[in-house]
Amino acid sequence: RLAGREAPWLPEAAPAQRAFAPRTLDAAAQFAEHTAGQALIVLKDGQVQLERYFGGATADTPFSSHSMARTLNALAVGIAIADGRIGSVDDPASKYLPEWRDATRSAITIRQLLTMSGGFRTPPSREPGSAFSQSYYGADLAALTLAAQPDGAPVSGFAYDNFNNLALALVLERATGQRYRDFLEQRLWQPLGAGDAEMMLDSPGGRVFPFCCLWSRPRDWAR
Repeated sequence: RLAGREAPWLPEAAPAQRAFAPRTLDAAAQFAEHTAGQALIVLKDGQVQLERYFGGATADTPFSSHSMARTLNALAVGIAIADGRIGSVDDPASKYLPEWRDATRSAITIRQLLTMSGGFRTPPSREPGSAFSQSYYGADLAALTLAAQPDGAPVSGFAYDNFNNLALALVLERATGQRYRDFLEQRLWQPLGAGDAEMMLDSPGGRVFPFCCLWSRPRDWAR
């Protein structure tokens, strides 16, 4: 459970405060509905311009974030920097992960992990023992991350890879002295005024997956 501290929802814009033509919003809503969307919320200047739900969903229907959870990972890094727990996005990750102080990983920076350019290129695989499968179903994400080896040099090109976010979450844990879930809850989710949510764990009482798998409501993402 990611405990929330739900704040009142944002006000609906009065007709005179509508920033978009009704036909524009209707077209966007039709697109969302026809592409199997669950919800569409449009905000401007803290006011709701449009809020619609589709396929039987309501404002209280949770949905899986999939990779949108990666944005929370990045925001948490920014908060840790503002708190003085992390020096800079240009710090090497190995400053916080001494296990990475080797020839292949010591120079990988937090910025590179944030921009998916840490050099990790884990090939997709359905084999249970593969690094790709373990990043989704493994029972010890920390051990998996500390053992991960990049397939290329940092900044050798963008590559969408889970190990970038797994490493960022572990950097946050080492820098703040808190589990990633706890830091996220206390320093981001609750201050946003979001409601209760759920995250997937690698094991009972273990670590949350930082790159996916957060079940929450559309309004909480709009916040």
